[in-house]
Amino acid sequence: MRYLLTLLILTACAPAISPEEQEFLDSGRAKAIEKPEDLLLIDESVALYDESRIFKKAFGDYITPANSPVQPERFSGYHTGTDFEVLPSEDPHTIEVTALCDGPIKISRWVKGYGGVIIQSCTIESEPATVLYGHVSLEDAAVAGSFVEKDSPIAVLGKGYSHETDGERPHLHLAVHRGDSIEYRGYVQKESELEGWVDPEGLTGYGS
Repeated sequence: MRYLLTLLILTACAPAISPEEQEFLDSGRAKAIEKPEDLLLIDESVALYDESRIFKKAFGDYITPANSPVQPERFSGYHTGTDFEVLPSEDPHTIEVTALCDGPIKISRWVKGYGGVIIQSCTIESEPATVLYGHVSLEDAAVAGSFVEKDSPIAVLGKGYSHETDGERPHLHLAVHRGDSIEYRGYVQKESELEGWVDPEGLTGYGS
């Protein structure tokens, strides 16, 4: 009975959701509530780099307009990053994106397909790499040339279906590319090309 009352209270207090969020709930892709205490996740945000947020596109997934969990889909190929999703009750502008490493910001700008993008120069697995944080708000974000320490805030997520995300749903596209070169591609057409990227699993802690 206590859990039922909790559910009723959370339902009554829940904020109004948008048509896009309702479509997400109706699609069946929302995380299943397995235990009564999981109800708290509806109002209490989990960490951004948490595996429970990865339920649409992971590193290496082959995506086409026909099989994509995101509809309509405008991209195709092997996914070069990992997408961390926003829960329906969350405001993207309250979800802080933190740095995976110590390093300078190389790019902080709007990019087609992403909206706001920040690219940080890092050392990953003792080798140079760049980390791309895509679909972020550039307002009050780290600027090019600044130095950001690991776990320090870089930006907040951009508002979904807006200029901040170039019309995409609210989420973080996180990609780690080997080397010093700037790489924007979110998809590659050959699986072998994924060797140019590092799977973020383990770097964020969700795979450990």
